[in-house]
Amino acid sequence: MQRFSFSSLRVRLFLLVLCALLPALGVILYTASEQRRAASAQVTKDMIRLADLAAKDLDDIFVAARDLLVALKRFDQVLNGDAARCGALFVQLQEEFDKYTNFGVVNPNGEIICASHLPVTPINVTDRSWFRHAKATREFTVGDYEINVFTSQPSISFAQPIVNPSGTVKAIIFATMNLEWLQSFASRIELPARATLNIIDRNDTTLVHFSESETPAAESIPEALFFRTILTKGHGVAEAIGSDGATHVFGFTPINAVPATNLYLIVSVPKGVAFTEPNRILRQNLFVLGLLALVALATTWIGGELVFLRRINVLVTATKQIAAANFSVRTRLLHSKDELG
Repeated sequence: MQRFSFSSLRVRLFLLVLCALLPALGVILYTASEQRRAASAQVTKDMIRLADLAAKDLDDIFVAARDLLVALKRFDQVLNGDAARCGALFVQLQEEFDKYTNFGVVNPNGEIICASHLPVTPINVTDRSWFRHAKATREFTVGDYEINVFTSQPSISFAQPIVNPSGTVKAIIFATMNLEWLQSFASRIELPARATLNIIDRNDTTLVHFSESETPAAESIPEALFFRTILTKGHGVAEAIGSDGATHVFGFTPINAVPATNLYLIVSVPKGVAFTEPNRILRQNLFVLGLLALVALATTWIGGELVFLRRINVLVTATKQIAAANFSVRTRLLHSKDELG
């Protein structure tokens, strides 16, 4: 068996064919690089666009909650603090607005005056963020993540102060929403494959976490540095390492209906998802180039044997015979006009 050698004419022909294929390989790799760059830019645009669209829908929910509370504070039974009539109104409201788990009114001391669901034992809500913020700012506010004392479920509360003509807070009307309802809102948004949607509050706590492959959970985003980026930029896109250890593209935007509460909506997707199609095209092109290379090498092997090597071997054999003083040897090759002829 003939040993592999770079001095072999057949090997040199193979190398020549491979060198001829190198430009095609370069074009394929360059095209793949450009496609990956374009895909990365596109997924960045998609994430911020999707975050803006989802945030607008969420804005509408919070604006509706604000408008509802503003309308309720004008009812006589609410303004007068009539516990019986006020409670009956809120019970009726809760039947009509199933996204809410409780409506109520508290006095400036944090004591509940009336509610659709009253606690068994009296409680004080002065420690709740929605109460403190509404009392301090005299504006509509959204509270932080909390466990509802009535349903024991994760929830957030909306609050609207009732202000006297003198400017002091007379009472605060509130509505509590179960986060499961926000979770169902998130599930209706058409997310790209492997994308996740999060709503976080100013404490870096996730109010809503939705993914096609995961279960709902309230959790703190682990990337503190990334959270500071959100607080600094407010609106935009960034890359960060996700909990799975992979690089993700995050599109984030504030919920503009309640800017003072610093609620943010974040949509993220693994950056590798953007390269799925470019990688598929690259594999396909490399496969085709590999097939062409095999065909070219097979053609070189067979063609080289028929066109060059067989005739050269005859000449070499004849040369050795002449060197051995056998001058009667003949190649019997045609005297053609090519180099070997």
